Amino acid sequence: MAKNQEVQDKVRKEIRRVVAKYDGKITYDGIMEMTYMGQVFDESLRKYPIAATLERIATKDYKIPNTDVLLKKGTKVLISLQGLHFDPEYFPKPEVFDPDRFSPENKEKRHACAYMPFGEGPRICIGMRFGVMQAKIGMAIMLKDYKYTLHPETGDMKLYAKSPLLSPIGKVMLNIEKINMEIKWQDIVILLTSLFFCLFIYIKWVYRYWRQLGVPYLEPKFFFGNFEPPWDLTDGFHKTMANVYREFKSKGLKYGGIFSFLRPVFVPIDSNLIKNIMIKDFQYFVPIDSNLIKNIMIKDFQYFVDRGVYYNEKTDPLSAHLFSMEGDKWRSLRVRLSPTFTSGKMKSMFQIVMDCGKGLQDEIEK
Repeated sequence: MAKNQEVQDKVRKEIRRVVAKYDGKITYDGIMEMTYMGQVFDESLRKYPIAATLERIATKDYKIPNTDVLLKKGTKVLISLQGLHFDPEYFPKPEVFDPDRFSPENKEKRHACAYMPFGEGPRICIGMRFGVMQAKIGMAIMLKDYKYTLHPETGDMKLYAKSPLLSPIGKVMLNIEKINMEIKWQDIVILLTSLFFCLFIYIKWVYRYWRQLGVPYLEPKFFFGNFEPPWDLTDGFHKTMANVYREFKSKGLKYGGIFSFLRPVFVPIDSNLIKNIMIKDFQYFVPIDSNLIKNIMIKDFQYFVDRGVYYNEKTDPLSAHLFSMEGDKWRSLRVRLSPTFTSGKMKSMFQIVMDCGKGLQDEIEK
């Protein structure tokens, strides 16, 4: 918003209007009434989704609707959030910061699975409502009485290619008026001469996977598949997956295949297929077409229940949490935790977050 003063002023005006309605206090009900601030929040997450992809693992064989393609159990599915969020079909002029994309009438026209910063379907982020509430409280406190402009040392934001999450390079400095994980990789694999030929043949055999299934695919590079070597990252994971999405989309494809090292990865483009994967057939695969994505995330969720994230309850008990757990264990824990984020519980936690927000305001004053 420091780069879009008209948007910032409009949000501030809404905040002050709603706060005045509630006797000068920021309240839970007031936050819910700040609709334009919500649009700004959504547009910010569209341009800068924290995660590069949504991941699912096919827990059983899944036949893509209206095709002869059968995704095998264990196939990993990756959905590119940046690819979807910057797709001109859903978001015209995607580089422009435009909160009006999320007005009620525009949201109604757009595919439900074109915007998924918190995921979708039964495995949508369980703490989404609480996290959004915290963020909006922070926005209301920070914007109500303060104006933000860009500091001269702040240029165009550049993203850190080696980070698994969306992270800016360097500092983002702002002027306020009142009114960094580098991953170091070492090549520890030493190929014995006697095994090299066998390994080469095996890799060539693996890279025939999508061709044998009749699925359109991008030609992989030896060993690394369709991704960059870890020690030579230039585009980063977000941009790489977005480029894959755009290449398949430009060819008029509803889905395609790529390789992550030696692992076949299915990439859906069609929204309905994505809905099947994420919800109805959730446990199965990775979409590009927004309808296919909708299938994965919603309609076919039962096929793509698991995320494929490492956890081991015995040797690493802290790794066994809601985000990583699978199957019945995930369902059981989700059911037990869901009541934590009801509207009543959110209201009871509101004042605690507001007290923390007071600390934020004190720091801004300094």
